[in-house]
Amino acid sequence: MTLSYILIGIIAVPLLLLAVPIHIEYSHDTRARQKSKMRIMWLFGLVRIRSIPSGEGKGWGARFAASRVKEKTERHKPPRQKSKSSKVLLAIITSEGLLRHLFKLLYELLSVAKIKELQARVRFGLDDPADTGRLYGLLAPAFSILYAIPRVDFSAIPLFDRTGVETDIQARIRVVPIYYIKAVLLFVFTKESLRAARTAVRAYSS
Repeated sequence: MTLSYILIGIIAVPLLLLAVPIHIEYSHDTRARQKSKMRIMWLFGLVRIRSIPSGEGKGWGARFAASRVKEKTERHKPPRQKSKSSKVLLAIITSEGLLRHLFKLLYELLSVAKIKELQARVRFGLDDPADTGRLYGLLAPAFSILYAIPRVDFSAIPLFDRTGVETDIQARIRVVPIYYIKAVLLFVFTKESLRAARTAVRAYSS
């Protein structure tokens, strides 16, 4: 009898903990000196976690000046070949059936979250402007989901003159972890996800 109570406790306690809401406040700005800030509150405020300030070193002005020098230098270089990161990203996104499952996962995750505030500005560019336009077109259905969600202010802008990702995010949400476990596991262990992983490996190796 005692052993059965122990087993029940081993199963029940983690489930109860996973059912406790987590309050998350997060901000990220690629242009700021301290790029990311996060505060997490759990167990009704008894557990509080704050992110450690990062981004120390050169000030924003020094980094901006250095980036301008780099841009001028890059203009005189011959056109670059596609980087492996761009090839891998496109291989994953274009893998058969993955986007449909990704959109479904995004909808399920957002539908069970309590969004108090979500503002996001995302700008991205790949090595080839044509690939940038192609990626933007592939992701447009996911962007439309974000546009339709209440209390979400989202915009995505393709960058055709440079590479990289620039983000400005402000978010305050409440999530219940147990709601996400099933959705994430079903996404990870589908044939579409496994196929995308194999495709990424081949693209990286080629």
